[in-house]
Amino acid sequence: MSELILLDLDSFMLQFRRFQTREDWEIEKRCKSTRLSSYVWALAVFIVGRSATMTDEFILSKIDPYTTTEASMKRGLWWKAGRLPRSTVESLRPRGLIAQYYNLVLGMKRLPVRHGLLNFACGAVPAYITFALMNHSAQNRRLNSYLKQDTVFGEMARTLTRGATLRDASVQVLTRVDKEFLKK
Repeated sequence: MSELILLDLDSFMLQFRRFQTREDWEIEKRCKSTRLSSYVWALAVFIVGRSATMTDEFILSKIDPYTTTEASMKRGLWWKAGRLPRSTVESLRPRGLIAQYYNLVLGMKRLPVRHGLLNFACGAVPAYITFALMNHSAQNRRLNSYLKQDTVFGEMARTLTRGATLRDASVQVLTRVDKEFLKK
């Protein structure tokens, strides 16, 4: 429900940018950072979900690209075919957190699913749920922040939550803004 209200509020905000205050800008900045963190969390959940169904060979190919050729080609065929020089393939070995994670996963018991949609779904479904829940809660926090504000956009959010349409709410809020500006 909050997403539908914010859809109308966003179109009003784009049309009447001149009423934006510093507090409104801070709300939008917080929402943007939360959205970016939801992308990161969804990616992390995808990687963890996929690694639960990977075979040892697949995980080894993630850690060491040199072993990737073992499954499909004879050793060293990459650089002999002129695709990549041997030094490049050897330098492709990942380092850091991802390599440490895959090294850790190698010692764990997993349910290997060789290939197919189930393997992809083991990562994609939890990642989608994580992404959707984080964005939904961020939008709820954003709407609640606007409802607490004593600004034009806050007044518009309160009017929209009472059930007014975008057109009626715009007329009500802009009439009130005109009256307040005429008093000053």
